[in-house]
Amino acid sequence: MKLHPLITSSFAGLMLVACVHSSYQTGVSANDAVQAFAHIGKQAASEGYQVTTHPDSLHVIYNDATEIAFMVNETPNLVMGVMVDDDGMEPAAVKDTMKKASEKGFEWIEMAKKLMAGGTVAAPAPVTAPAPVTAPAPVTAPAPPMTTCQKLVACQAKLMSDFCAEGGSECQVATMVKIDMSTDDQEGCKIALSAVPGLIQPLIMMKPGYKIPALCR
Repeated sequence: MKLHPLITSSFAGLMLVACVHSSYQTGVSANDAVQAFAHIGKQAASEGYQVTTHPDSLHVIYNDATEIAFMVNETPNLVMGVMVDDDGMEPAAVKDTMKKASEKGFEWIEMAKKLMAGGTVAAPAPVTAPAPVTAPAPVTAPAPPMTTCQKLVACQAKLMSDFCAEGGSECQVATMVKIDMSTDDQEGCKIALSAVPGLIQPLIMMKPGYKIPALCR
């Protein structure tokens, strides 16, 4: 037997159409049927279910073999019916389908009750994007220590900057601190560097308060 949409307000008609069915009291007054149908229909449709509304009933297609119906019956409250077309289904599968569909139906009923009582339904929690992962700062390898000759060259450049006229290429420092760039005699550079403080002493006297740069010590 194939399942067809229900269009009758009588629960007896429901039983005639469905192969396997269950009915449940909802606790929603039949006088509130219009409001309940509106809330349930809107929610079910927003979840992607097919909804059909009649003056005295609301029908939701839960899946290809299952329908959930909310009906005004002879009782003072709305009745929820769940119908499952069990053609070719195992009993365990029918039972599981009935359970899941009825739970979904009661979920909508409770939502409608809350809204009719003036409450609100919480909106889905916003999806928070994961915090960006900050790449670690690149580790810069420390510069290798200066050789004695490199230190001597830097010393001469600093002294020329401090004592020579701007842009000048010749001054007393150039003749005082002798550097032979054609060799890399570390021992010779060490001796020359140690002599710098004494060599530039006459210049320091003309510049009170001047301190010998650390490069020249």
